[in-house]
Amino acid sequence: MPQGRQSIAPSSPKSGSAEPRRAKDRTAPDELDTLRLINERLARREARARAIIEAIAEGVAVASKDGCLEVFNRAATQIVGVGLVETDQDQWSSIYGLYLPDGKTPCPTERLPLVRAIKGEHVEAIPLVVQHPEDERPVHLSVTASPLYDDDGVIDGGVAIFQDVTERVISERLLCEARNQLELRIKELKASEQKYQDLYENAPDMYLTVDATSGKILECNQTLANTTGFDKSEIVGSSIYLLHDPSCIDQITEAFESFRERGVFPNSDFTLIGKDNRRIEVSLNVSAVLDKHNKVVRARCVWRDITKWKRAEEALSRHREELAHLTRVHTAGEMATGLAHELNQPLNAIVNYSRGFLRRASIGSTVTAELRGAAEEMIRESERASSIIEGLRRLVAKQTPDHATTDLNQVIQDAITMCRGEAQRQGVVIERHFALDLPEIPVDAVQIKQVVICLILNALESLGDTAANYRRVIVTTKRNSENTILIDVEDNGKGITAEESEKVFEAFYSTKSNGMGMGLAISRSIIENHGGRIWNHQKPLPGTSFCISLPVTS
Repeated sequence: MPQGRQSIAPSSPKSGSAEPRRAKDRTAPDELDTLRLINERLARREARARAIIEAIAEGVAVASKDGCLEVFNRAATQIVGVGLVETDQDQWSSIYGLYLPDGKTPCPTERLPLVRAIKGEHVEAIPLVVQHPEDERPVHLSVTASPLYDDDGVIDGGVAIFQDVTERVISERLLCEARNQLELRIKELKASEQKYQDLYENAPDMYLTVDATSGKILECNQTLANTTGFDKSEIVGSSIYLLHDPSCIDQITEAFESFRERGVFPNSDFTLIGKDNRRIEVSLNVSAVLDKHNKVVRARCVWRDITKWKRAEEALSRHREELAHLTRVHTAGEMATGLAHELNQPLNAIVNYSRGFLRRASIGSTVTAELRGAAEEMIRESERASSIIEGLRRLVAKQTPDHATTDLNQVIQDAITMCRGEAQRQGVVIERHFALDLPEIPVDAVQIKQVVICLILNALESLGDTAANYRRVIVTTKRNSENTILIDVEDNGKGITAEESEKVFEAFYSTKSNGMGMGLAISRSIIENHGGRIWNHQKPLPGTSFCISLPVTS
């Protein structure tokens, strides 16, 4: 038995081969479980990956290497309006409405980012436009695509990730338009600034800005430099007082001190001195620049060159004086006959009284009261003759206008006296009605006398056709108001028409056949130069009235 067991045991091949088979059968179920677990894990990971892909906000599209779409997530469907369609890549542009950035040209297949990724390209931020089937507004996409590789590194497909950038594109477009408009506006402003800078630099007036505290010139235009002959670099930084004539330094200093305190500059005329010592007459206008505390910090000054205007005004004044002088000479010529008659009477009286006095004195008689009366009368008549001759001399003499405080009634009385001879010759009575409360006013007595004589002679001329018993000239003075005095010369002659009333003050217009047409024109100039007014007051015919209004103060 033992031998038999010993001989059997080693030679029993079946029992030795059956034991491994039973072990193998035990391990097979374990491998299947492992594979099942791995498969389940992979399925979960794939489901998780798909869930993640479905959850992200960007559109995701995955295609195989043969151009078939395998993945098209929810965001992609919402963005383009079409879901996953199993079709050839040549149909992608038409099915999904894909266009180039112009929004009009369908995107060629070879330029589609996903197609380029399948071919091995990596592309980023490729712009495309999608025509959404439910929205008329085009959808702008930014697409990034990359190839997918298998374990051996061989391209196995491609993935494209895209997002809706419509709002960003619109914003960028609006921003670009706004930037372009801003750049255009800046160019326009620069052109406008240049235009106004040119106007400022080359304006006919001189502009400058002055520091109110120090009186230094901060800036000026080219016109100021050209007018004065200095360079702008010489003017800017210098004191404003250095440009003025020494004769007006006190005036300009006082004006600027008042300006700093009150912010108001008394506009006036000043004299500048150019680089070549040339005198430049200017009118000055100043406006204040205030700080936040309403304190004057700068002065903006405008100087206007009035040199030519001043010269023209002076020339005009000289011509006016010469013309007035000629008119007075002409008036004196017209009055010569009347004056000769007027002067003959006192002169004859002087001669007669003198001869009588000589006869009595020659016989040795004592000087009686009668002789004394004769002598006094002779003196009075002599003074009368002297005053008439002096009035004529002053009227004819060429002299500079002199405004002095004058008794207006006396001036008018002198004018009446000088016209009395002509009035008596024509049988005209000159009545005078003078206000006794007239204040003395600053006038040029000779010029005012010239105007009154002109009006009286015109009145005498107009009385030629009036009956001798009714010829009247009335000269009136009165206080017209607190600030004016009125002189009225009225006649009852033939008068003038309304049309003539508008023209009689024009130069060289006359209603007389032999008139120069300058008397009233010059009279108006004289009265206006006194700050007054002269006019014709229409009255019921017959007759006319000329009125003069003169200010009480100069």
